[in-house]
Amino acid sequence: MKNISKLFSLLLVMTMLSACAKTTSVRYHKDFQNQLSQSKQLALLPATVNVVTVDSFGKTSRNYNYESQVEDVIIDVLKPILIDKGYKTVFLNRKEIHDNKLSGSVLAFREDYNTKIQTLYTVPLWVEAKAYNVDLFLDRKADAVSKLTESELIIFVEYALRAKTSGACTSQFTKSMLSAALLGAAASNPEDDAAEVLSLRLAIIDPNNGRFLWSNSTKTLYSVFSSMFSGKKSNQTIESDRLKGLFKELLEDLPQRDKLK
Repeated sequence: MKNISKLFSLLLVMTMLSACAKTTSVRYHKDFQNQLSQSKQLALLPATVNVVTVDSFGKTSRNYNYESQVEDVIIDVLKPILIDKGYKTVFLNRKEIHDNKLSGSVLAFREDYNTKIQTLYTVPLWVEAKAYNVDLFLDRKADAVSKLTESELIIFVEYALRAKTSGACTSQFTKSMLSAALLGAAASNPEDDAAEVLSLRLAIIDPNNGRFLWSNSTKTLYSVFSSMFSGKKSNQTIESDRLKGLFKELLEDLPQRDKLK
């Protein structure tokens, strides 16, 4: 009985310590500040944007026109925020990538990044001790991008939006009300009730050796009154307002350049 009691006490202490451990959506290499301080400029590649619309029947469709708008808004919003934090940034657009015959190498580099970054976000939050000691390398390199832009580091941005039409929002609201009436409480997933679910991630990579340096990720739920179908503002205005807040939140833990250690 004594041994069982000791084991139970040990498990209780371990559980309490685990519960008290701070978690974060930020990931970084232990030497990321040193590398950032040595870089004179960062190259921002075209964002990966995926916008899916869901109608009242649950049918999904890609919104390519909206994706194109979002790509432009991301650049317009992100560059000034990075400049305010002291980071000189240059944008390498798709035409420049094509004209300099870099399409193949950039695509391979991005695909490698897409695979590797997922290993860091199998769960959104990690304990800080693990999150702040990431040692990850991409197999591919993009040193040609570094030379062309005269930038030591590359920034990747991923944007994913799942948006319901007004009809889909009405249908989901009705289902939730019926569920609450029948079961006494809403039993649906918050993401199912949201008019929009927006996921955003930003990462900094060394293109010369493939080393991962820093990233942060967020997922935000929006009601019908703040969605792209609210009709109160233009889509670009809505995205600009939302992305300003989200990027400031994402980059809050990225030190000001003049305060790098």
